[in-house]
Parts: sequence; structure tokens; C-alpha cells
Amino acid sequence: MSRLEFGPDTSQVEITDLKKGLGVFRPKPGKAVSLTQLANALKDIGYKLADAIITLSGTLERSGEDWIVRSSDAKQLFILRGDKVREVAERIGAGKGVRLRGKWQAEFNGSEQREIIINAEVEAIPGLPPAEPPAASAALPAPIFATPIRTTSPGTIVYRGGAVVPRWNLIKQSLGDLDVSWNILKFGLAYSPTPRTLVEAEIPYVHTSFRSGSISGSASGLGNIIVWGKYRFYRTLAEWGDRHASARFGLEFPTSANNHFLNSGLPAAVRRQMQPGSGGVSPHLELSYSSGVKRFVYGGSVEQIIRTERDGFHPGHELRANADFEYIFLPRDYRQPTKELFGLLEITYLHRGKAQLHGVSVAETGANVLLLAPGIQYVANPRLLLELSAQMPVRQVIGSQVPRTKVNLLAGIRFLF
Repeated sequence: MSRLEFGPDTSQVEITDLKKGLGVFRPKPGKAVSLTQLANALKDIGYKLADAIITLSGTLERSGEDWIVRSSDAKQLFILRGDKVREVAERIGAGKGVRLRGKWQAEFNGSEQREIIINAEVEAIPGLPPAEPPAASAALPAPIFATPIRTTSPGTIVYRGGAVVPRWNLIKQSLGDLDVSWNILKFGLAYSPTPRTLVEAEIPYVHTSFRSGSISGSASGLGNIIVWGKYRFYRTLAEWGDRHASARFGLEFPTSANNHFLNSGLPAAVRRQMQPGSGGVSPHLELSYSSGVKRFVYGGSVEQIIRTERDGFHPGHELRANADFEYIFLPRDYRQPTKELFGLLEITYLHRGKAQLHGVSVAETGANVLLLAPGIQYVANPRLLLELSAQMPVRQVIGSQVPRTKVNLLAGIRFLF
């Protein structure tokens, strides 16, 4: 909306009916409006304009058989259509000030676009009409860009543009008397070249520390970098509802050394799992789906990670299945976009195959884990989102050479540009 020449800032759009997706906005003063441009702008971000009502003040004029109104603000012409409108206009007379409200349409005469108002309610105004821009009421999408925290969303960026997504993770693990702590600062960058596509990159910086009895150590470095491409192949809109699905493909690249903690006395398979980055170049394949009904949002994703060997160590292939359940707690009375507070509950199932060391399968290194993660998100403004999530294990069936996760905290922001 704000990218249109006549469009106001998103914060000035008032939501009048969340269920039907109705919003009211007042164009920038002195700017001519265009229904076609408005519809195309919504189409660019994946929405269809169902209907539009316009309210304006201006001066009645006669042009042949047509009655028209010249808006008092931008001096833009609007053609009036409808038998009752013609009767009222003839009674008021040309040159008189009026205020009217009616269905907004557009028609083309060759290359010329004309703004049309159908079956308008017309009211005479004594004297000259005030110089005020029109107000439009339309089926507009509220710019809520909250998405799951740990579950992949099938959506793309709301605005055709990009997002910067910095995140911090704190992960605590244990294995016997071994305690492992991970601090991960991840920088994410996403860009939507079209409403259906998204390209992403994730660059993590990892600090790992451990203590086992009287032995301790730490290591820092870049983690594995992942580059993604997503295609949203399905989307349908309904009254107070939205369903979409996408496919995503990624490549994970190792960046740092994986020979830390050589003098720790830990088993080689355990030591290799504690590196800032491990494994070779790994393809990721993922499908995701999401649906929204009233204040509820639910979705899921399934991801296969095909791990490869690096320096003689193969960490084991991974299969991840995620489910996401969301509820919009605030605002209760939805009048303007943003200031939404989302509550989330995400469920993750992880299966990891046995690791291999120099081509030999390592016993007690497989894992089947079920994790639960409550979280919250807050949309501070149309471009900024804050999020917090705490993931905890529900059930872990893992080998004796795999550290057990105790907690995984995540805090992040998303900024659209």
C-alpha cells in the first residue's frame, strides 16, 4: 500500500472488519487515485481485491450525457453511473458541491483509464466542498508477517523485497558428566524477487564450550552456511482464511575446521558432534504447508537432510517433521495493522541415522527425539517483528554417544525492507 504514489503509510490503514479483510485508508493529499494500481499492488503480494467503496467530496459537472464529480483535493474526475444518481445529480445541479459514497470501479476507453462510481449516495454540500482527499474502503490484507519460529513457513515476504533475520540460540546438552553449551548467532537474509519465490541465506557464528569432570574447553568459528530457494506452488484465500504450500531446496556448506577438542579425551564420535560445523556439503529438501482460520494458524513442514562425509566423519542423515499451532491474542479489537501478539506451540520430531567414522558405522549414535517449543511473537510495526521460543525435549531415544538436549532457547528479530 505505502509503495503506491497515492498510498498512505501502512500504520494509517484502519481495519474495520478482520473477518472479511476490510480496511479503510485515506490517500495522500493532492494525489490522484487509481483502482487498477491498487488492485495490481495487492496482486503483486498474492492477494485479490474483491471490492472497493470510495467516499469523496467535490463539485458536480455535466459532460454530455454523463454526470461527473471533480474531487476537491486532487481535482480528479470520477464518472457517476446509476439511474438514481442521475436523478439526484439533476436535482442538485452542475457546479454545486457534493459529498458521495459508492462502489469504485475502473473502465478503459482505449488506453485511457477512467474511475467510475456506481450507485453512489449523493449529498449536497452548501458552498464550496472542503479540500480533502477521498477515503477508500476495500478488501485489504492486513500486513501481518508473523510466521512460525522453528517450522518453515510456505510464505514469501509480504512486501516484494527482503528481510534481515538475526537470531541467537543458546543450547544446553549433557552426556554423563559431560556438559556442552552452544551459543549461536545466526544472520539470515531473505529476498522475494516475485510473490511466489524466495531466496535465503543463513550464516551462523558458533561458540561451543564443554566441561567433563576436570577437563574443559571451547571453540568458536563459522558454522555451516545454508543457501535456500523456495517456490510457493499453491495458495488460496477465503473469508478470514488463507492456505498455502511450498517446496524448498537448500545446500549446506561447511566453513570451519572440525578438529577441535583433540586433547579432550572424549570419544571421536562425540568430539566430532561438538564442532562449530560438521559434515560435508549437504542437500536439504523440504515441503511446507500452512492454513489460517479466524485467529488460529496451523501448519507443518517435512525436511530431509542428506549428510555427506568430511574428513572421515559422516554425521548421519536427518529427517525432521514440524507442526506449528498459532493464536492471535492481541489486539482483541482489530482496528489497525501491527501490534499483534502471537502465541505459538511448535512440535518437532527428529530422526538421525547412525554416524560413520572412516566408513565404519559407529554404534550408539542414532537418535529419535520429540521436542516441544512454546513461543511468542510481537509485530512492533509493519516491518519489525520480535520473537522468543524455548524448546524442550519430551522424549529422547538416543544412543549412548549422543549428547542429550536439555533446552534450546531462541530469540530473534525480523526486519523487512
